[in-house]
Amino acid sequence: MRDIPVLLTAMSGIRVVVHCHGSDIVDLLTTRRLSRIARALYKRCEIIVPSAHLLEPLRDVTSMPLHLCENYLLTVASGITQTPPVHCDSEVLTVLWNSNIMGSKGFFSLAEAVREMWEEGFAVRLVSIGKPIGDDDLSEETVRNQLALLRSMIWFDYRGHVDPETASSLVACADVVVLPSGYRSECQPLAIIQAMCAGRAIVVSDIPALRETLGDYPAHFVPIGSVSAILDALRQVNDEKKSDAVAFVSSRYTDAAAAQRRFDVNRFDQEMRAILIGTADRNH
Repeated sequence: MRDIPVLLTAMSGIRVVVHCHGSDIVDLLTTRRLSRIARALYKRCEIIVPSAHLLEPLRDVTSMPLHLCENYLLTVASGITQTPPVHCDSEVLTVLWNSNIMGSKGFFSLAEAVREMWEEGFAVRLVSIGKPIGDDDLSEETVRNQLALLRSMIWFDYRGHVDPETASSLVACADVVVLPSGYRSECQPLAIIQAMCAGRAIVVSDIPALRETLGDYPAHFVPIGSVSAILDALRQVNDEKKSDAVAFVSSRYTDAAAAQRRFDVNRFDQEMRAILIGTADRNH
């Protein structure tokens, strides 16, 4: 609703370019109560999306130009290294949650998988940053209460909200970054981009947005809400690390370098500039 004044200017012939951040742009234009009004308002607007999985659905609802401009990462966690940083724990599988804590993002499914892994006798730790947020799955109060129970667990290390430098350091020391998300607006999460650029092992839910984000980067894909699938993926990651710790880190070196090029901020700036001055290819 707050965007209506700007969107209305497109009806007077002014060029309006909308930068979309989430996958729910498709829902906004197709399945919601006000979708007919939304389509009318967006009818004369160009739309920039960060992920190619949104292009085809949007072509079905608009004839205006669509542009693809993927996300970017300002900093990479300590660069790409052939060996783990010396201050990291080589004896424990360090699992990182690098997002806000929400029911729909799969945080508590991950916590349950780590708990079961710990009870099986594995040396594992779940490090979590981010703040509790309520959503359609769990209220903020419920999230806070469940988080409070987890904080008493020896295998859980909650850091809360941290600055970007601390987050980068945690990514550099993580063995695996996990995001088994079913969040309806999930699109191209920075948590996964950061993990890719740092060459970390990754476990994510098998949804189009995350498939598109990962691309050719090696990752474990799991069904939404499947604790057993997350647990199996973590066991596999642990086996890889125990088999050859150096190869475990260096095996994704080439993939991480490709991710750094793909999500380079200069690439983003150039593509956005081309779109806004009207020289970019349209309808990717």
